[in-house]
Amino acid sequence: MGKEELSTANSMRTISMNLAGMFSPWLGGLLMEQVSLDAPAFIGAGLTLILSLIYPLVLRDGED
Repeated sequence: MGKEELSTANSMRTISMNLAGMFSPWLGGLLMEQVSLDAPAFIGAGLTLILSLIYPLVLRDGED
C-alpha cells in the first residue's frame, strides 16, 4: 500500500470506528430489550471470533 493510499485507508478506518461507536449502544440496548440481556455479548463474541479468523487473510503481505 502506497503512502497516498495509507491516508485514505486510515480515514476509512476512523470513520467506521466512529460510526460503530455511535450505533452500538443503541443496537445493544435494543437487543437487550427485544431479545435477551445476553444477546449483545454472544453476538460480540461471535463477531470477534469471525474477525480473528479473517484478519490474517486480509493483512498478509501478498505472499502469492
